[in-house]
Order: sequence, then structure tokens, then C-alpha cells
Amino acid sequence: MKKRLPLILAATIGAVSLAGCSGGGGTGSETTTASGGSGTTTAASQTASGDKILRIAGGFDFKSCAEARYLVFDSLLQSDMWGQITPNLAESYDVSDDGLTYTFHLKKGVKYHDGTPFNADTAKFSLEYYQKNNSPGEDIESITAVDENTVEMKLKKYNDLILYDIATPTNWGGVPMILEKDVDSEGKITGYIGTGAFIFDDSTYESGVKATMKKNPDYWGGAPKVDGVEWDVVSDPNAMVVALESDQVDAIGIAEHHSSVPYVQVSSLKSKGYNVETDETGRYQVLEYNCTKAPFDDKNVRMAFNLAVDKELMVDTLFEGLTEAANVITSPDFKYGPKKVDKDYYKYDKDKAEKLLDDAGWKDSDGDGVREKDGKKLEVKLIVPNGEANADAVAVYVQSELAKIGATVDVQNLESSAASDASKKGEYDMYVHHSGCMPGVPGGINPGGKYHSSSSWTYSFHSDELDKMIESAFAESNEDSRQQQVAAIWQYLHEEAPCMPLYSVKKLSGMNPRLSGYHVGQNMFDMSMIKDMDMDTSK
Repeated sequence: MKKRLPLILAATIGAVSLAGCSGGGGTGSETTTASGGSGTTTAASQTASGDKILRIAGGFDFKSCAEARYLVFDSLLQSDMWGQITPNLAESYDVSDDGLTYTFHLKKGVKYHDGTPFNADTAKFSLEYYQKNNSPGEDIESITAVDENTVEMKLKKYNDLILYDIATPTNWGGVPMILEKDVDSEGKITGYIGTGAFIFDDSTYESGVKATMKKNPDYWGGAPKVDGVEWDVVSDPNAMVVALESDQVDAIGIAEHHSSVPYVQVSSLKSKGYNVETDETGRYQVLEYNCTKAPFDDKNVRMAFNLAVDKELMVDTLFEGLTEAANVITSPDFKYGPKKVDKDYYKYDKDKAEKLLDDAGWKDSDGDGVREKDGKKLEVKLIVPNGEANADAVAVYVQSELAKIGATVDVQNLESSAASDASKKGEYDMYVHHSGCMPGVPGGINPGGKYHSSSSWTYSFHSDELDKMIESAFAESNEDSRQQQVAAIWQYLHEEAPCMPLYSVKKLSGMNPRLSGYHVGQNMFDMSMIKDMDMDTSK
């Protein structure tokens, strides 16, 4: 059996090892070829007992990761990639004509991992937990267990977004079907007993290091094909590739909603026999502007920066053509996406960008190549959170492009928590982030979303007019009228240029060829496909 290096060592040697990796994935008598050919020994995924354990690299701690909850918990409904709602633990649901009463008809015979029956009482508790702890829940008037398998939820006012929260078990809002005993006195979910395909083993959990699960043989959706899952925390994207190539893990990239596998590694991984899946998610990588201070409190500057970056050239040169440039804020394919705006709204136009800066009063008066206004140089700070695959290369590219129009960009790479703190304090001019995705409303155009003034993104673009437009749209029960209002929101936002869209994020997943059965989830957070994956332990 191939020996397992500690993953912390893999992280340490990541940058060096990637430069020198060869097809064999190792040297000497322990060489294991990725294609399973000569030199392959017994798979490390097979335990001494013969159990098939799927080892995945997770970029974040298991309990802090939204994706992880899809393995342990179920939700009443589920949302697909583009916003369509389908049944899950609720095998069907009814909505009253006025859109204020939802009746959920529950699956029968479902049990929690400890044997507790799933029924109207447990579903009622979970919905009440959501009602108390998430802002959209404030619109719920009452939740009633009508009978053992029926729950009724009444709203105070129409809210189109509540179904999307009910359709996700994530820890960012959402409604996982939980047990009352797993909620502490402060209202935090501390226990991990769900109805999902895998049973969490709390006795082996190490925060920030690893988590293990065993399959739920009685899962209502069919027992998983693997016997268990080991979640190893590997925060660095390059170290993930090292961990896969050195047989420390079986799969990378499936445990994050963003793209944690560097695009530049795809050709190399494929050449070594690894399977690489490229899945569309609708999520766009963007640079957030701090719109509360100069220079980005000026729409002309925001628009100029958008037009100054050639995104088509960027994806061709940096990403080997694996994705597409983004010239609108988020994908128009979402249910509430920007379907009617010009798809080339921010297409590269250096001359127009320079004129907009001139009009805004930013000019290079001393000939040093950097524009000034009122004695201040056009210098901006760009924060790049660690762990965002491809972001480092993008930051350098953007820095180079903006230098051509007389702007200096100071790129600062920060550990993810430090970067988050900086964003909350407004200590940035630009910030690598994303446009949002399903489940929920993409792009941040919902009440409480990025572009609503109640958002935690305090320094994003906000206005009283936009708040009113957002609140009106999602309180509208007529679908046609709501879509018209959403279209007006997107037109307003695109004209304001609140961020710099860069490219469509393709979710890349790298897997040892011993694995089979992978398919994209219902949405970019959904990891439930793991129950359908199998492994050939002879490879």
C-alpha cells in the first residue's frame, strides 16, 4: 500500500513539487501511476477491512463548509443550478392562490441517523429554527404540523425568496432538517445528526484538519456505493494537486463551490491519467469596488476600469480557453439573471476607458504614467484572499491592464479571514469575490443581498432607489411583473458598474481514475452526487 504523507507536508511542498511532477507521481519502488498501469499497488483508499473510503480534499473545515452539509443533511426542497425548485424530503408541496400558504407533504419512512423518525414535528422545528435565525424568516407568520406527514407554513406577506432558502441545507441561511437536541442554548447547530446519505463521526473530527463519515445504509435515496468519506483539509490549491498526485486523496475540487483547482493544471493532470471534470456553475469571478470612497464613488471611474481590462485575452492566455470572459455582472441563464442587458456591456475598449477617466478629472499632468486628481495619484489596493485558485494570476493581469490607462494597483494577498475582516472594515479599493449563484438569488439583487443596503457588504454599491426596486420586485407575487422589475434592476446596476466582472467560473474536479459515477450536483454547493460515486480498489 502506498504510504500517506501528512497533508500538512503536502501543503508545504506544494509549490516546489508542482514544478517537478512527472507522469509517475513518485519515484522508486513506491511509484503509483495515475492510470493504474505498471507499478500500481493496492489503493490507499481501501482500508485493512476492505472498506472503500473516498478521500476528498476540502479547502475549508468540514463544519464551516456549506457544501459539507449536503452529505449529512437533507432539505425539504432542492434548487437546481438555474433556479428551478423540485421536491426532496417534501415529496410535493402546494401553494395557495395568494402565495401566502405553503403546504408540504413529507416522505414517509425516513429516519435520522440516530433512528429518530423524520415527520411533521421535526420538520416544524427545523422551519421554526429558520424563522428565528434568518432574516427572510421574519416574513413567516406560523408553522403548523397538520398531521404526522404534513406541515403548513403561512407568511405575513409574499416573499418569493423563502422557497430558495428552504431548498438548501447550507450553513449560510437555509433550512437543514435538524433535531432539537442538536441546537445549543445560543441557537447554534452543534450536532450533526441528519437524514442524509452519510453519517458524521464526531469522535474523529479535528477542526481545520479532517472529518470522517460512514455511509447511511438505510438512506431513503439509496445507500451510497462507497463505505465512507474522509474529508482532509487542504487550503492551498496547488497543495491539492500535490495531494492528488501523491495519492493522499482521491478527489479534489468537488468540495468547494468556487474553482479550487488551478486551470493551468488541467492539461498536466489529464496527461497523467487523472479524470478532470469541467462543470458550468453560472458563478462569475468579479472584482468588488469600494463604492463609498474615491476613486470608485465615481461611476465614470468604475466604468473606465471595467472597459480597460481585456477579459477575452485574459481567459485565452491564463486559462487555456477553459472558460469564457464575463462582460455582464452575472450569468443571464439564472431564473433572475440579467437576460435583457447588453451581453457585451463591459467589453474591452481602452480608448473609451481613457476618455472616461479624463472626463472624471483623472489626468497624467506630470508625465510619469500615473494619473492624478486634486494632487492625489490614481492608486488602488486590490485584496486577494488566499485559496481562490487562479486569483493570483488574474490580479497580476488586471494590474498590468490598468497600468496602461494610468492606474497603479497594489496587490495584497491575505489569509482568507484577514481578507474578510478587511472587506467588512472597508479597508480595500478592489476585492476578489464572485457574483453569487444558486441556490438563492444570483448577483446580490435580493433583500439582504450584496446590492441591498442591509447587506453585510457595506461598501458595495447601494442607493435608496435600488433598495426600493429590490424590495418591490421580490414582494411581487405575479411572476411576469416580478421578472420585469428584475430586468429593470439589472439595467440600473449595469449602468452603475458596481463591480468588474472577469470570467465565468468553471468548477474543475480532479479524480483518480479508480473513481467512477461522478456527476455535477443540483447546484454548485450540492455534493450529494458523492453517494453515486464508486471506486475500483484494484487500481
